[in-house]
Amino acid sequence: MPDSSSTGPNLFTRNAVCEHCGYHLSGMPIIDESTRCPECGKLTHFRLQASDKPVQPRDRGMGFAVTVGIFLLAVGLPVSFLVPTWALGVIVLALAVAALAVAPRMVRRWIGL
Repeated sequence: MPDSSSTGPNLFTRNAVCEHCGYHLSGMPIIDESTRCPECGKLTHFRLQASDKPVQPRDRGMGFAVTVGIFLLAVGLPVSFLVPTWALGVIVLALAVAALAVAPRMVRRWIGL
């Protein structure tokens, strides 16, 4: 029975197979760099190492902005004929506040700050 008070991070296998019987081990916990196969009962060892590639944050630049704009046009145009004018004003105000909240971050990304 594994010790539940271990201080390490909770690691689980992903796309791994047992080296003895070939059983798919996805979702099995990795404890002390190995996991026990539920099929054959033997230990499969893993070598844990950090990736050499630096992690880059996802860039949601111009493509994301264009996609959101097209979505708002596709949904907003028909809604403008169905919703009362005061409600449409509230929706436009909410979108303007959201755009002003996101704009500084997007501008900083575009100019490389």
